[in-house]
Amino acid sequence: MNDDVLVTRSSTIHDPATPAGDVVVHDVPTAEQPVIRESVVQPDVVERRSSRFTFAFDAVLAGGAGLFLLVVGLVAVTRAGFDRDLMNPAVDVLGFGHTALLGLIEVGAGLLLLAAGVTRSRQGATFFGTALFVAGLVGGIQTESFQRSLALDAAWAWLLAIAGAVIALAALLVPRYETRRTVYRTR
Repeated sequence: MNDDVLVTRSSTIHDPATPAGDVVVHDVPTAEQPVIRESVVQPDVVERRSSRFTFAFDAVLAGGAGLFLLVVGLVAVTRAGFDRDLMNPAVDVLGFGHTALLGLIEVGAGLLLLAAGVTRSRQGATFFGTALFVAGLVGGIQTESFQRSLALDAAWAWLLAIAGAVIALAALLVPRYETRRTVYRTR
C-alpha cells in the first residue's frame, strides 16, 4: 500500500441523538501506514577522544600550603645547618624562630601535604591538615615546652593551627567540579 493513500473504513456508531434503534453510519478516516524503519547512517568514527577536567580547590589549597611549608622548612634547615646539633642555633625565618629540627619537621609536613595536593587525595588532605592543626594547637598552647628544642614562637604555632584547620575543612566540605568533553573525528 502506498504511504500517500488514506484509507477510510465505515464503522457503525450508535448516536445517542438519534431515536432508539436507528443506526447512523459514519465514515471514520484511519491512516493505515506501514511501519517505516529508519536506519540511522553513522559515519565511520576515526578517532574518539575524551577528556575530563576536575577542579579541586581543596587539593590546590593542600598543595599550596605544603609547598609553602616545604620552602620555609628548607630555608630554616639551610640557615641553621647540620654541622652542630639540630636544636642549635635558633634562626629567624619570616620573623619566626626556627631550629634545624623544626625545619625538618616542616619539610616532612610540607612534603606530605604537597603529595596529598598533587594526588588530589581528600583523605590525605584531611588527615595531614588535621595533624597540622593538632600540632599547631599543642605548640600554641604549650609554647614553653618547645622553646629550647624547636625555638617555636606561639604566633607561628597558631598560624599553623589555623592553616591545618582550613585545609582539613576544605577537604571535607568544598565540592569538586568536573567537566567532561568527548570529541569525535570522522573521515
